[in-house]
Formats: sequence, structure tokens, C-alpha cells
Amino acid sequence: MAQHERGATGRDYGGGGMTTPQDGRQLPARAARATPELIESLLLRLMLSPRVMSEMAPLIRPEHFSGPAEQPYALLWRAMLLAYERYGVLDYAKVFDATRTVLASMPHFPPQQAAHVIAEPTTSNGRIGLIYWAYTEWAKYPLNDEQTRDIARLFLEDRYVTRPVETALAANTISLGDLTDAVARAQRVHQIGVNPIGEGLPDDWRPEPVHVESTGLPWCDAWLDGGHAPGEMNALLGPMGVGKTQFAVNLAIGAARVQRERARQTGLPMRRVYIATYELGADDIRRRLVCCAGRVHMASIREAVNLADALSSSTRGDYKQYEREDFAQRHDVPTHTPPPGEWERLAESRDLLRDCIRVLDLSGTSDKALRGEGGAAELAALIEADQQAGGNPGVACVVIDYAYIVCERWMYARGARMDQMRHWLGSLLDQLRLDIAGRFKTPLWVLHQFNKTGNASDPTRLPTHMDAAEAGLFAKAFTFCCCIGGKDETTSAVLFVASKRRRAGEYRPPTILKIVGEQARL
Repeated sequence: MAQHERGATGRDYGGGGMTTPQDGRQLPARAARATPELIESLLLRLMLSPRVMSEMAPLIRPEHFSGPAEQPYALLWRAMLLAYERYGVLDYAKVFDATRTVLASMPHFPPQQAAHVIAEPTTSNGRIGLIYWAYTEWAKYPLNDEQTRDIARLFLEDRYVTRPVETALAANTISLGDLTDAVARAQRVHQIGVNPIGEGLPDDWRPEPVHVESTGLPWCDAWLDGGHAPGEMNALLGPMGVGKTQFAVNLAIGAARVQRERARQTGLPMRRVYIATYELGADDIRRRLVCCAGRVHMASIREAVNLADALSSSTRGDYKQYEREDFAQRHDVPTHTPPPGEWERLAESRDLLRDCIRVLDLSGTSDKALRGEGGAAELAALIEADQQAGGNPGVACVVIDYAYIVCERWMYARGARMDQMRHWLGSLLDQLRLDIAGRFKTPLWVLHQFNKTGNASDPTRLPTHMDAAEAGLFAKAFTFCCCIGGKDETTSAVLFVASKRRRAGEYRPPTILKIVGEQARL
């Protein structure tokens, strides 16, 4: 067919003077840029592909078409979105009328550019616009939805992923947050066309069993029907300064010990446990890990420069005063042989802490820490990098301390209004569930604060997830939502409950925990 003197080239992806969808069969291996031919092909196809149009409407925005040469495409896409929002389906009259409506709001839009979209042979001296060409020529041929998705992926990779990164690089403002956001956008582009609909009971259905694994904390396992499971996201809520970080440390060590035993029994490598700390620096977390794993008093290492020297004064049979008091009260200390001192306990736990536990310092408190402004995508990228560097041993557990700061920093970096925190917090949790628990198939624990009511509550009051700061529905995304109550200052005891249990057995009375702060233990 002759090209006519018209605005539309009529070419499919890749140029070459192709005039119909049938003239070109193969996509280029990878387009360095979204060419005008590729953009025209995409828009023409979307006008005629209802299913792919429904997938692209939330992803492609008018601002993705940039520069004077792409004004006609931005105009047409605005019109297509308007018609789609009004009617749910597109046809010639709906898209044409919507284009007229959009043009009426843009009185200074160049006439030649408008003709590129709406020209008809009978009114434009033989010129043919994109809308006419789609519904008179392209409509004659069957279109392959998957090929349309391939073209959409090429376009979105260029405009949704590559260009934002290149712009930040050119301005010398690139950050890890920019890169992790780009990774998240790339993942979304990759999922174009995924069909989530399936039969109620497919013939080839092979259900994935729930592999419950102990947390290493028996009192916690009792509330979790045996332990946590891959892909689950759980929460711990509590008042300010009452044991949440202690819980994170105890959970990390408990999970690491489970991994060590698993490695001994199976010969498999130990999967790694990650603590992402957004408030305390890595040094503070490491001190707590050492104290908890070795039952070492915090005073022994608080001002230590060399850990080995600090603990060498306590060895088997030659103890510090707090150790003698501790051994006298405990029932698990052997009587036939002297128990290990600080030095031996450190030696026993050193390999576990070094090989199995990773501290992600996102507190911004030192030159070796990131500020943690990238949300779930940043955290996922850091874990992925560590896994690759370590030969992909697997992820046993991830603990985030804590949700409010993660969300606050993400919002601040993007200029979001802080009075919208409750909305962004819900979105963050959903993204953490997908990017961390789902992606790495690991249990994920998210720590969070209580609101004013929860913080001021009496130690005897049963804690509940309804007291979560910023969001009363905070617990909706979690399999288990555990809570620590107010601390009794006389006994350092707190109540522990799982006030939401999606996978659990019968009712349990609250568990009473004692916070041993000087040893970072619960």
C-alpha cells in the first residue's frame, strides 16, 4: 500500500518502511532507544488490543513521551487513557472524540502535530493520522498480544528504567535509592502479561508445603505453631525502649543456631540471618549480639577496643562476680566440671556470629553506614549483593528494626507529606512482603512502635496490635503479630503475646519474659 502524504509512517517496530503489523515478524534483540517507529507500533497496537491496553494503562504515563517530536504520541496516549477511563474499551469514535477533548484543553498545541494523530483522508488532503491508520489498516490483521507486550517492555525499559538512571547520572545525583527504585521498576516491567487467574483445582497442581522452622526461641515457637516459615512476614510491636531490639538480637542468634544445627545434620551451608538496623549503629548491634550469644555482661565490652583482650580476664574456673551469681541461680550449669568463662563463651559463638549473621547498617550514624532511604528495594538489593558475594547460601531470616524509620526516611527522600505516613506505611509493608519475604523465600520480621496508648499502658495490660503507631490496621499484612507489653520496673518482666495468629493453634495465656538488659537477653 502506498504511504500517502500523512503524519503516520505506518511502520511497525524497527522501521524499514513497513506499513502493517504483518510486514515485520521479529523484534530487535534489544533496542537502545524507543524509536519513533517502535512508539507508533506500540500505540497502534494498544488501540486494538483491549487486554494489553488494560495492562499498560497504569504503567505508561504521558510524560514518558518527551521532546517536541513525541508531542503527538503524548496527545494520543492522553486521549486513549481518557477514552479508556470513560468507556473501558476503545474504538475509532471513542479515541477520536477523546483526542478532540484533550486538544480543546490545549489551545496552543501545534496543528501539524495534531494532524499527525487525527487527520482523515477526506478532510486533510489525503493525509492519514495514527487513529485512522489503526482502525482502517491495522484492524485488518490479527495482532499477537505477546508481541505487543514485548514492544511495551522495550518502551518501558527505556522510559521507566534506563532514562531515570541516566538522568541522575548526568546530574551526578545518583544514589543507591535511585538504583534500587530502578530495580523495582524493572521487576514491574518484567511482570507485564502475567496471568494470575487459574482453575480452582488444576490437574497439575502441586501445592508447596509450609516448611515451619524453629526460631531458636522455644517461648516464641509456642506462639507460632512451631516456628516461622519461608515467605511469611511477622511483626513485633512494643513500647519505646522495652525489648524490641533485644528481641531482634535474640531472634537472630536463635535462627543462626538453628542453621548451625541444620548444617551439621545435612552438610548444607548455613543460610544467613540479616538484621537491618535503621536506628542503632552496627557497633551497638554487634555488642548486643556478643552479649546475647555468649551471656556476656555489657560492662565487659562497652568500652572495649579489642574484644579478645576485654574478655580474657574471665576463663573457665576464674570468673567475674556477675558470672558467679549467674551460675548459682541457673539450673543448666554442670556441677561435675567448671562452666566456660567469657573467653570460652566468646570463642564458642565467634564463628556463628561471623559466618551466619549479617548486620545491615542503615542508620546513617557512621561513614560505613547508609542512611536507609531506599525502602524495600534498597534492602532487597543489599541482601541480593551479599548473597551473590557469598555464593548464594540462602536467607534464613530477615529482621528489620524498625518500620517507622524505614518509612519516614523513604518519604523524606522523596518529598512526601509526613501526615500521610499511615498510607505509606501500609504500602511499605506490602512491598517488604513481596521484595524480601517473597523474593528470598524467607521469614521476615518487622519491628514497630506502639502509639501513645500502648506506650503509656500498665505492665499488666494485655498488649495488642491495635495499639500500633500510625496505623490501626498495621497487622493486616502479617501472619503473626506479636506484642511486648509495658515493663515492670521492679522485676524487668513483660507480657508477650501473639495478638494476631493467621496460622496457629489454640488460645494461649500470655508469656512472661524477663528482660536481662545487661546481657541483651530475653
